[in-house]
Amino acid sequence: MTGLWDSFLPNNPAGQAEALYQARRLGNPSRLWRWVQRLLMVYSLAFSAFMVIFIVLVTVFGLRISVDQWDSFQPWAVAAIVIALGWHVGLIFRTLLLSSNSLAREQTGQTWELLTLTDLDARAIVRGKWAVTVRRMLPAFGWLALGRIGPIFWLGFKLNGNLLLGQVTYLDTVITLPHPLLLLLAAGLVTAFTLINLLFTAACGMLGGARSKRSEWALLNAAGLRLRPAGLYAAIGLMILLFTWATRWDITLYTNPAISQEFRQQAINLIGTSLIHAATTLDNGVMVSALLTSIKVNNPYLQTISVDLVLIGSALLSLLLYAAFTALTLAGAERRALREGAQVPEKRKRESKKKKHHEIAPLEAELNESVLQAEDDTAVMRRQS
Repeated sequence: MTGLWDSFLPNNPAGQAEALYQARRLGNPSRLWRWVQRLLMVYSLAFSAFMVIFIVLVTVFGLRISVDQWDSFQPWAVAAIVIALGWHVGLIFRTLLLSSNSLAREQTGQTWELLTLTDLDARAIVRGKWAVTVRRMLPAFGWLALGRIGPIFWLGFKLNGNLLLGQVTYLDTVITLPHPLLLLLAAGLVTAFTLINLLFTAACGMLGGARSKRSEWALLNAAGLRLRPAGLYAAIGLMILLFTWATRWDITLYTNPAISQEFRQQAINLIGTSLIHAATTLDNGVMVSALLTSIKVNNPYLQTISVDLVLIGSALLSLLLYAAFTALTLAGAERRALREGAQVPEKRKRESKKKKHHEIAPLEAELNESVLQAEDDTAVMRRQS
């Protein structure tokens, strides 16, 4: 297990030097700021624990409260949402700052030559520095994941919670509570999205720093790279909405008698998956996790099981694309390192073998010539004798 962890987050000399630099640069925050951070974190974690216990009591043990009691939670929930949002943005900014400066510092300080003289290739240099940032920020993002669970659970219960509490009722309405396994899955997805956000953000910082000749522009380049997937998926979601609005396709699905129930189901699942996938990539898993924990209401066209499957499929697709974006971004940083003189191990080995061959070949030729000359001299002496 340790070997797999070390292969994913290598700890090589380039990373060790980067860790020492980051430790000197970060320093120690003031005592007041440390206390403020701790208080905000404790509040966020306490609200998450409260919401998890409350949702479990409602869904498993049948707890019911009045609407007024539920509404009294709202100010506390809003405060937790604001804290989690600010916490998240602050950690992303700090990650970009650390990772973007690691390669940009090598270029501005013109120390790439020192790195290329070592046995580290481009991949080892980039992955080593990237791993240092990930290791340093991993505990903070882990606590953030726990702090995000409470606000997201509250948003999920807020969607249709009034139906359960009796504020709104409809005839022939079947209310389905989320299964405890869905609650556990939602918490796991919140954690997974938070941690993979760290990996992708650190990779964006590496590529942004590698592209920048000046350290002043490294953070801006990294932030631009980090926002690109958000802009892409925002455009995709907008195009889907404009298409359904312009063609009235969503209305046609329900009003056209020639459309079968099966095709209608598949079309709605496709549209829903696309929109939820785009949204959950933008909000880092908030929508899909909140919908998984929400109270479902029966729908003649879209059953509850299909809704959950659409949500899970959208979440898995988003996580896979996050991983692909991270790998492609790190590969781009490695290509930049190659341009600066770093080489892959195979090429370095081939060149060292060629160099040794060129150095030894003249000596071998001279030795062979000496041996032949000695043999000729011996033959001449034998003839004379």
